[in-house]
Amino acid sequence: MREDQAVFVGIAAAAVIAIVVVVITSRRSSSIRQLLAALASAAGWSDLRTVFVAAAGVKGRWRSYPVQLSWHPRQKGVPQRVILKVGARTDARLIVKRKFTGFLSNRPLTFFGPPVVEAHQPAAAELWVRSDEAALVERLFSDANLARSISENLVARFDEIKVDRRGLKITRAIDDRIVRTRYGIAFKLTFDASHYEPIAREELTLSEALVDRLSMQG
Repeated sequence: MREDQAVFVGIAAAAVIAIVVVVITSRRSSSIRQLLAALASAAGWSDLRTVFVAAAGVKGRWRSYPVQLSWHPRQKGVPQRVILKVGARTDARLIVKRKFTGFLSNRPLTFFGPPVVEAHQPAAAELWVRSDEAALVERLFSDANLARSISENLVARFDEIKVDRRGLKITRAIDDRIVRTRYGIAFKLTFDASHYEPIAREELTLSEALVDRLSMQG
């Protein structure tokens, strides 16, 4: 085979692989989008529209708030994740993450943002909680159902609940070993969007509870 023929074959093979990857990714995004749309609709979201750019999901309105539920693919150093956003205003600032201690401690640096709050409620013992209002933290974690929902939504190191003037944002990692073990997600060659359902449902449940307790405004 001549050199120019080898180059042509290499380019053609690369093009075929690229097309296959695009097709697979498109099908995966479509199945995830359908799942998230069904969950959002069941949660009372209206005026649903498709999210395409850098994610797969839906956006719409809920109780007059702008909302979005989307899946984001793995990027360098960042796992796959499902992110829920509620565009509701509040003066409160709150950041909550699962606590990992020891050599790989993830204790937050507080040069920027609210300070770490040492909550007295036992339900907050396994979490890093940051807020400007210690009394608010105590009220949130004194609600057993809400405290349980917060804990359920913080499994992996990357998971985060954030509330500020832009609204509420819940981020959940998908392809983390701890998450796969908890939800029984086995490694398969075929893609199954249903694995994302319990995680998205937990986010929706928590978002409603937090909006109610924080008295957010549109």
